[in-house]
Amino acid sequence: MKRLILALFFAAMLISLHAQIQWRNDSNGWRGPARNGIFPETGLLKSWPDAGPELLWETLDAGK
Repeated sequence: MKRLILALFFAAMLISLHAQIQWRNDSNGWRGPARNGIFPETGLLKSWPDAGPELLWETLDAGK
């Protein structure tokens, strides 16, 4: 029984570690890819049009 609990504990730790590594490698993570608040995207708008940005997608079933 102790071995099972220990094995489950280590499995949970490995899954957690893997999730953290995946999150850190994501370029859309906290404060950008270098975590310095600088995003390397180009071609961004300097200001929005009066009507706002173009709507690319929407969903009506969010949260269901």
